[in-house]
Amino acid sequence: MQILDLQPRSDPHGALTAYGPAGRERYGLLLVTFDILLPAALALTVVSALLVNGGRWARRATAVPLLGWVCDYTENIMIFVLLRAYPGRADGAAAVLPTLTQTKTALIAAGALLAVAALAQTAVRRLRRAGPAR
Repeated sequence: MQILDLQPRSDPHGALTAYGPAGRERYGLLLVTFDILLPAALALTVVSALLVNGGRWARRATAVPLLGWVCDYTENIMIFVLLRAYPGRADGAAAVLPTLTQTKTALIAAGALLAVAALAQTAVRRLRRAGPAR
């Protein structure tokens, strides 16, 4: 099954047709369960890592995972619109889907890198405080 938010250049209407009725129903269920919980958990985990481990720069950087969360939810809404419109077409939703998917992916990756940077900063700070090994 081709997942619309993982393959932004695909033809959404063609993918929905290929899913069949049961596949479209499963995709809709995925959207209102897993795709609500996972983006929120991921964004909040990254924000927590930034706030706990980073300095001033990290507090400002919390906007990155939060914007990724917004893009992910917006993307899910567009996919839901496509599912609800089927067998009709929702060309407006289909048109913005690739941009939302690419933006979401970039923001999630950037957020993960920022969290790693904040964790590394904390590790370096603790090592310096501990002093040289004897």
